[in-house]
Amino acid sequence: MPADLSESILLDYVRFQSNKQPRPASSTINDRVAVADRALHRSFPETPCQMARGFHQAFLHRRPMGLGRPRLALSRLRVKVPKLNILPLSVNEVARFWSSFYTSRDLAIVGLMLLHGLRSAEVLALNLDDVLLSEAQLRVRGKGNKLRFLPLVSCL
Repeated sequence: MPADLSESILLDYVRFQSNKQPRPASSTINDRVAVADRALHRSFPETPCQMARGFHQAFLHRRPMGLGRPRLALSRLRVKVPKLNILPLSVNEVARFWSSFYTSRDLAIVGLMLLHGLRSAEVLALNLDDVLLSEAQLRVRGKGNKLRFLPLVSCL
């Protein structure tokens, strides 16, 4: 069986994946190819990695935390992932977003997340004790249980 493995099998698999309807995303194809490559290499460890000639490039692979010398590595066969274009919301979309909140609670949650940069878990973990009205501050426990204080703005 290892003798039957060739670079063309992996290329045929990529072509098969990219021609399916609806077309899978490029990152999905890359993940599937990586899983297939690891499965083949695990079943037949003596065979070389399934890299197609002409589709890989040499690059320096750095060790974690910059320790040791970088070593030469080869890139894998990958389908090009298109760059993500982020389009800003129109004025109508923003107005529709803000008008979708029915209670002051919903508006307060979204306001804290947008205006103070709170994560959803941080908003959910807030208690009444965390609102320090005398100091005009909000006590927030963030990632790693880190405590930070945010200013409360006055609406008067």
